[in-house]
Amino acid sequence: MKHPHCIEFKRNPLLDEAIDAIKEEDFSLVNQYLQQLLLREAESSQAEEETDVRELLQIALTVLEKGDFQERWDLAKLLPKLGDRAIAPLIKIVEDEDADIEQKWFAVRILGQFDRAEVILCLAKLLETTKDSELAAIASTALANLGTPAITALVPLLNTPETRLSAAYALGQIRRREVIDPLLTLVGDADAKVRAIAVETLGSFRDARIDTALIAALADLSPLVRKEAVICLGFRVDKAEELALLDRLKPLLYDFNLEVCQQTAIALSKLKTPDAERTLLEVLQSPPTPIPLQLTLIQALAWMETPSSVQALLQSLPLLLPESALELIRVLGRLEPSALKENAAQGLLNWFAAGGETVERREIKQALAHTWGQLKSATTRDALQQLAQDSETSVRLHAIAALKYFER
Repeated sequence: MKHPHCIEFKRNPLLDEAIDAIKEEDFSLVNQYLQQLLLREAESSQAEEETDVRELLQIALTVLEKGDFQERWDLAKLLPKLGDRAIAPLIKIVEDEDADIEQKWFAVRILGQFDRAEVILCLAKLLETTKDSELAAIASTALANLGTPAITALVPLLNTPETRLSAAYALGQIRRREVIDPLLTLVGDADAKVRAIAVETLGSFRDARIDTALIAALADLSPLVRKEAVICLGFRVDKAEELALLDRLKPLLYDFNLEVCQQTAIALSKLKTPDAERTLLEVLQSPPTPIPLQLTLIQALAWMETPSSVQALLQSLPLLLPESALELIRVLGRLEPSALKENAAQGLLNWFAAGGETVERREIKQALAHTWGQLKSATTRDALQQLAQDSETSVRLHAIAALKYFER
């Protein structure tokens, strides 16, 4: 299939001048010659020799390899006019591990103008393997811009095990409703990575079939798939009752995989219901709960920003190890509603007054001072003045800084 702007060439003296400019490494001039050559339509009445298009392509690729950014930028507008013959060498550049990143970036940008299956697969593989965020972004944009033609080319690749993962990943970048049906066929795939990509992408759309697939994925053997299902269901709080989200998600707070547990806590926090609060609190106060999960549970309860969630956090404070207590104090300082700030400040003050080993730790007193400064509750002035006389210099400095908040 020829590119729509493909032009057939006849030998032109400008080609030799372009070659001379290459030798002089004057790539800006080379681009000018290329532009004239590419825009010149062959006249059938002229008895000229056919231009060696391979040579012309090689000249263009030399500019792509050795030119500066602006010269490459100008070339990127011209190279697609060489048609499909440019695809193979551009793919070779993208797949070359030793190629210059900027050269790859332009190669990907140019390839994005060709709706060919090999191009789409190349972009998909790049997305799957590259660690360069800019390359990934341009490849993702290219696939998204190709749209329906890309979907048409990718769907058959799902039938082949060797290309299924890359094709699924590429479909995940396009985010059009046309990808729903092919991705639904992958939620039961043998490869967990394929299932996870399908679940994550499908979660972007609203469809009863997708809800069913997401719920089923909560029981997937792969933690990667379970995690993606939890994240997606966390964005369906408007259907919480219909999908019985609390009952379905609650067991995953006890999942063998920590990330699944953490994402479940975040998802449940979005429900903002008393039952969800009690569920999170129960796990937070359970002695076997690991500290990383405790930290996420603390953040989740704080994000709910309700009087009962703040009270739940304050009730948990005496039960927590110092690391978790420190996080709890910090998150309370980020509360926005005024009424909650007052409750948090008073609750922390009561805990401080009760004393104990954790309260006496330097980092805890520093955090208390900082949080009280953020909350700006007059009831904490005396405690801050007490900390301003602490034996630890860092604690005194934090307390003095916090007291200045009241002067603003």
